[in-house]
Amino acid sequence: MSFTCLLLRAQDTVYLKKEARKSKVITDRPPQVVYAELGGPGIAISVNYDRRFNKKTDGPGMYAGLGYGFSTSPSYLTVPVGVNYLLGRNGKYFEMGAGLSYLGILSSDDKGTYIGVIDNYYSGKKGYLLGTMTFGYRRQPINGGFNFRVGLSPFIGNGIAGVLPYIGVGYNF
Repeated sequence: MSFTCLLLRAQDTVYLKKEARKSKVITDRPPQVVYAELGGPGIAISVNYDRRFNKKTDGPGMYAGLGYGFSTSPSYLTVPVGVNYLLGRNGKYFEMGAGLSYLGILSSDDKGTYIGVIDNYYSGKKGYLLGTMTFGYRRQPINGGFNFRVGLSPFIGNGIAGVLPYIGVGYNF
């Protein structure tokens, strides 16, 4: 006579198998992260969602967010979206990505003014589209938990180009 026991746990990432040759961790669902970020593709302060395309802790994924920034006169909304790739293992990854960030002017005076974060002269346009990239380090535990990101984000668009540093913290599940 044989008995089989099945233990189910809600809200935990479970390893289905670990391939010994490749040291790749495969999870029961694609890993996801919600994080707050200063700088980077969100330009100022943003809240973002990141998800892998497969059930591995590394490899290709996507991100999307919503940000807000202000300086002496204009305030602006940012919407960063893009794809990224994590290269590494055991919760320590090099991340690289490419995307677009929409920067929409929410308020300003009619004389033209500076957007302090990217020093771009505002000349009456209500929005800009910037091409962005990310290159940095990500600590993302394979069992879920505290997530940390830091790196550099080059951007180009509307006749300007530059590099913004970024730092982010969040929770992966």
